[in-house]
Amino acid sequence: MIYTILNEPVTLSSVRVYKKRVWDDAQQLTFAMRTNLELQHNGAPLYHKPIMLDLIFCLSRKGARNKAGHPFIDPDLSDLVEFVEYIANGVIWNDTRIISRIVARKEFSSDAKTIIEVHNVL
Repeated sequence: MIYTILNEPVTLSSVRVYKKRVWDDAQQLTFAMRTNLELQHNGAPLYHKPIMLDLIFCLSRKGARNKAGHPFIDPDLSDLVEFVEYIANGVIWNDTRIISRIVARKEFSSDAKTIIEVHNVL
């Protein structure tokens, strides 16, 4: 199954605590993206057996590239993967522990988006 989030790929922001108050800057964004994934999942049962993820983070920002032409600046790839794990947990799969393999990459595109492809592992 393939899911697409049509926004600039983002990372989890830190929850901040000040004088016993908590702020979560990404709370609205997280809610919107989870809702989008729920609509795309369309009430299908959650994955509960081992799965593989193929993740493509299409960034609209131009930036530095390494000699092979791949982006190597912010955002950090592992942080992008962590955000997908967070927003899809309980929406697409029942627990992140069932993820047995992740293939992820960043690339530049005129259309900023995140593509999440889920495969059952046999």
